[in-house]
Amino acid sequence: MCGGGDQRLIFRKKAEIFSDCEKLGSKSGNIKMREKRLMSGSILITKKNGAEQKLWVTGGYNVYTGSNNKKLSKTSEYVSTVKTLASQGPDLPLKLGSHCMAHVNQSTIVILGGSGDKPLAGFSWIFVDIDNEVLSQELKLSRERSGHSCGQVSVGGQKVVVMAGGGRNSTELMIPNQDGSFTWKDGPDLPHFVTDGPSVSLSNGNFLLVGGAIHMLRSLHYIMQLSCPTEEIQDCLWTKLDQELFVGRGSHLAMMVPRNFVPCI
Repeated sequence: MCGGGDQRLIFRKKAEIFSDCEKLGSKSGNIKMREKRLMSGSILITKKNGAEQKLWVTGGYNVYTGSNNKKLSKTSEYVSTVKTLASQGPDLPLKLGSHCMAHVNQSTIVILGGSGDKPLAGFSWIFVDIDNEVLSQELKLSRERSGHSCGQVSVGGQKVVVMAGGGRNSTELMIPNQDGSFTWKDGPDLPHFVTDGPSVSLSNGNFLLVGGAIHMLRSLHYIMQLSCPTEEIQDCLWTKLDQELFVGRGSHLAMMVPRNFVPCI
């Protein structure tokens, strides 16, 4: 878990932004990023030239003290659990925050939407070749999104990228074409508009949207699950789980953890 800020101070326009990283289950002390980052994107990657997994952290705000004084970053860095200081990564094509990152496959990542220093940042669609650190930008998203969720969902047994929310109730899936390109297709609508809700891609192929916010003063306590049992997108369905969060949450984190971290299960 890296970066972030004191939300209470953000609302007072005196945001304190952090560069610390914490490792779950570790008592060895903090890992430091090279920059302070708020509303950055991150994803776990493994390069072919090494078995070590790293957290790739991209963009985000390093200054946030009101609507007229916000400073975005286009830099990125790799966070390793065996080093105390992150290493520098490739720059993004534009300054970006509140974006989302998902694996297309083992060697490719897509960076979706966000808020940036260019008018069309929310429509951005950036492909990343992990091993060669090659980033290519396209502007093909049909809807502008920021503060949304993304990940993978299994459609008829094939894993595809999905994104949802971002101040909207719509869902889109990135369907591969035979020529190697991709087409965004509309999936089922959420029952509500939502933003700043983290997602988790489950091992069974389903996709969870955990909490989130309808607006600044109302956070959600329920968990939505997207499943696509057939190859037909019209068969995809959002369902509300019986299990709920004890406290409504927005702008938080959700992740899979090893079973031994949860002895009550």
